[in-house]
Amino acid sequence: MSDPITAIVDHAEKLLAEGRSKDAVSILVAQTRLHQDCFNLWYCLGRAHFLGGEHFEAERAFRAALELRGDVPDAHYNLAVSLIYQDKLSESIEYFLGARRLNPRNPEVRKALLKTLFTLLQRDGASEAFRGRKLAPLIEHPLASVIVPTQNRLPLLGDALSSVHRQSHPDWEVIVANDGGESISPLLESLPRDLRQRVRAIDLPTTRGPAAARNQAIKLAKGDVVTFLDDDDRYLPDHLRCLISGLRGTNAAMAYTATELVRESVHGGVREELGRQRFQPGFRYSRPLLLVGNFIPINAWGVRRECFDAVGMFDESLHFLEDWDFLLRVSDQFDIHQIDAVTAEYRVTERANDSVSKRHSHREGVEAIHRRHPARGLERVLLARKIYLETLA
Repeated sequence: MSDPITAIVDHAEKLLAEGRSKDAVSILVAQTRLHQDCFNLWYCLGRAHFLGGEHFEAERAFRAALELRGDVPDAHYNLAVSLIYQDKLSESIEYFLGARRLNPRNPEVRKALLKTLFTLLQRDGASEAFRGRKLAPLIEHPLASVIVPTQNRLPLLGDALSSVHRQSHPDWEVIVANDGGESISPLLESLPRDLRQRVRAIDLPTTRGPAAARNQAIKLAKGDVVTFLDDDDRYLPDHLRCLISGLRGTNAAMAYTATELVRESVHGGVREELGRQRFQPGFRYSRPLLLVGNFIPINAWGVRRECFDAVGMFDESLHFLEDWDFLLRVSDQFDIHQIDAVTAEYRVTERANDSVSKRHSHREGVEAIHRRHPARGLERVLLARKIYLETLA
């Protein structure tokens, strides 16, 4: 036969299961006055307040429970969540860490902590006064150079080039860098004449990787703004116009737009779309967040030519994540402007490695980028890096 307090808690839990949080609160408040040293009553009261949307009262109840039993990971976690709902994000970190200390393998705690850290790092970035280098205003009608690395994917390359051909911004050129693959001449010769006249191609005799392919193309580019398009991705018609408008309207050295993540299968050169969603929705530009991980795909970028003179080209010693490394070098010296408009498609095939730039990084590569670009004492960045690396293990 259960003791009276257990019976009360069980009854309150039943009420909560029925959606009667107010009734549960009434019972539990009265009982906590009589039994102030009962962890189960305070913990259940915290849940009742939380389910009723009373997050400040839930916080108070969970704090009382923790004072009685600091060894219960769920008490730490639920207190942290009640603080999140009150926008007390910084304060919640302590209790997420308490929950992790007691139960290090709980993926729910790790996910919530990392999400909270990402939000804080975005706020940190927004509150920073940028003191980077200033650029002269971008000219009124800049030429955009579109850099397209490719290797052995002629049908996909044709789609990519066609998406450039449809751009509403009239001043553009394309430089295709064939990274040691089969000849692309037959494809180029089959293009519409007005597109073919604006495409230049270079052939690397051996495969050297995306960084080298892009660098060779950049050296030939004549544009005031340099953009990038992997051969399996596509631009929407206003992509270049949006980037150039964003660069002209700010003093940013680099701008980027939003993209859609498109899952597809490719068989015999025929593409079949499997689904799409916005890529990394909700992320706002923040250098502190960028120090943890890369959330800006390269096909979204527009880069002022001056950036390459200042920070150099892509690092050809990196076999992947060379785009993230470049972003960090740019963001250390210049402002980066985010444009909240979907203007490009980031397409992923069923074959994970079927891409010019490796779409799935490895933990070792991320750690190498972290070593290259130290957090310089930013405690939240250091903690977020640690948690983020755990997700890659």
